[in-house]
Amino acid sequence: YMNRETGIMIELISEKTREQIEELFDKSESCIQIVSPFLSVKTAEMLCKICEKSNIKCTLVTRIYIKDLIDGVNSLKAINLLLDAADEK
Repeated sequence: YMNRETGIMIELISEKTREQIEELFDKSESCIQIVSPFLSVKTAEMLCKICEKSNIKCTLVTRIYIKDLIDGVNSLKAINLLLDAADEK
């Protein structure tokens, strides 16, 4: 979905995540905002690599519930990877 007034594009990604995210980074001119209730180490590593090779500002919004950490659908290691990558920029 593209908001014609603001020029902001919103896209739902559920499958083939890496390919779609890489494509969105290629299309973006300045920034990407990702909203996801879950964050795995694999996804965090992927985002770090993509962000490292682009000049696109990336903002990730997620939630942290203890139950999600226990269930393994969210990861403190993943969050730390992203925070460390942000500190390096």
